Amino acid sequence: MKDLVSKKVTRCRVGFVCEAIIQYMPFIGWYRKMICDDVFVSRSFQADGPIIKKNISHFHRSGCTRMLFLSPEGVVVDFGKRDVEYIKECRE
Repeated sequence: MKDLVSKKVTRCRVGFVCEAIIQYMPFIGWYRKMICDDVFVSRSFQADGPIIKKNISHFHRSGCTRMLFLSPEGVVVDFGKRDVEYIKECRE
């Protein structure tokens, strides 16, 4: 037990990559956007790439350590025209 107490604890910020719509949810979304500085994506790397790079650069400049949780939501189950286009865009 003594070994656990004597070890130095390293703290870091915890961030999430989440669906863009969440940032507009009252209170929780606003808090995650303004205070936690989470990464909000719309599932298009063409649009999200610069946002992700900017967010990561911001944290590198700040000197703050951070764990970033990636938790992709959902899967494409309907292979309609829009779904096939979405998959194609993701692969590009």
